[in-house]
Amino acid sequence: MYRLMLWAAAVIAWLPQAASAEGAQPCMMRKLVSLDMQTFSDGEFAVPVAINDQLMNLTVDTGSIASSVSLDAAMQLNSRLTYTGSGGHFLNNIEVDYTTTVHSFALGSLRSSGDFTLLAIPNLLTTVISPGLLGYDVLRNYDVEFDFYRGKFNLFVHNTCLGHAVYWTREAFAAIPLKTDGSHHIVVRAYLDGKPVKVIFDTGSSSSVMSEDAAKSLFGWSDNDPRLKSAGSEKINGGEWVPVHTFPFGSLVFDGIAVTNPQITLIPQHNFRLDRYGDASIVLGMSVLRQLHIYVAYDEGILYLTGAEAQ
Repeated sequence: MYRLMLWAAAVIAWLPQAASAEGAQPCMMRKLVSLDMQTFSDGEFAVPVAINDQLMNLTVDTGSIASSVSLDAAMQLNSRLTYTGSGGHFLNNIEVDYTTTVHSFALGSLRSSGDFTLLAIPNLLTTVISPGLLGYDVLRNYDVEFDFYRGKFNLFVHNTCLGHAVYWTREAFAAIPLKTDGSHHIVVRAYLDGKPVKVIFDTGSSSSVMSEDAAKSLFGWSDNDPRLKSAGSEKINGGEWVPVHTFPFGSLVFDGIAVTNPQITLIPQHNFRLDRYGDASIVLGMSVLRQLHIYVAYDEGILYLTGAEAQ
């Protein structure tokens, strides 16, 4: 599944930030929640969330501006639907037209203070075992750690140990300035086979994708380059069938932290459509991200990375 929420007009409520760390000792990492990841066969993962006191698994999606449930799940929650007519769209031009309001939303011990508004998204973007997405509107209130090796999703009070968030290892790490684009995606700079690129981190996508047009321009490939292989077509996000290609990339490097042989699928620019929102040319999904240990310091504006098995 490819999930990248590109825009949302709806005003989305979010969980209030937990109590501040005022009075705590300097540079003590303060963990608020630690949840087990439920990993699916395609590499995506979900965590348990209680909505209207009903427990369900939501896929953690840094590529979605807003948390959401499927239209079917919204009906099961007995929550009211509101037609927006323009709630945004996901990769491959999948439109979202509804929001839904629930009376409670809880993530571990963290709980919304009142009514909570979610996007109500097409059923084809979800599964029975994960009928929704946990997005930026919630994640931004915390520092977020993705420990794929240990299968843990951790939330912290925003980092007070500036420049020193990597507590899990003494090995080398990357500390990369992150920016958020107009849809609040995490955007960082990297090097793909030595070429500078901007990439979006999207934990809600099983695969990593790049505009084929951007790749040809960046590397100067010809249309008949023998290394460029057709991989048939895919029905991305349940939308139109899209022709896809592969290329044997050698490395993707983040400030010295390298992912070797990154699996990145190439799709046509008109299906990619990120040029409307920024100049990032790659969406990194779980095919690449699972090889990293990631700490997102939203307030500090830094993305910390090590290899997944660093300890």
